[in-house]
Amino acid sequence: MQVFNFSRRDVFCRQNFLLSRLNDEVVQGRAVGRVSFIYYMNKYMSIILLIIISVFSLPNWAQEKDVFEKISTEITDNLKSYEILYKHLHQNPELSFMEFETSKRMAQELSALGFEVTTNFGGNSVVGVYKNGEGNTLLLRTDMDALPILEKTGFIFASKVRAKDNTGIELPVMHACGHDVHMT
Repeated sequence: MQVFNFSRRDVFCRQNFLLSRLNDEVVQGRAVGRVSFIYYMNKYMSIILLIIISVFSLPNWAQEKDVFEKISTEITDNLKSYEILYKHLHQNPELSFMEFETSKRMAQELSALGFEVTTNFGGNSVVGVYKNGEGNTLLLRTDMDALPILEKTGFIFASKVRAKDNTGIELPVMHACGHDVHMT
């Protein structure tokens, strides 16, 4: 297990680089054969965990190594279920303000993890609150909408979805900017 000694700024810069790099490769279809989904999920989960931990401004990474290792083990143990969720979300994108099925799925996922879930918050939004006692509160947010873009990645789990936009025009739809990864 590698423990990283990044400042908060470094973590956010690295996360943004990885996200933009993944988006470029997936949209251009270069990820097939070069980089595996599992590699990126491992990277993302590590970076996301580093961000979460850095939000709480842990005084010393070495002292908190056991926390990082516990979280990392939990993610590794459940990686297959994350891959299944990611592929489902990627194959079933929905345009902005039309994320009805995505909202339902995210509410189910949060409920299964023990969150108190509020659905249809301001439209299709989902709010999940996980209470684990006194102390700091951490807010994580993700977008759920996809873009009206034809996917040309060649992935076996590529989106083939077509949907009508708010003007009634039918368009191809895909998660081209990482919302499927963020939700996962």
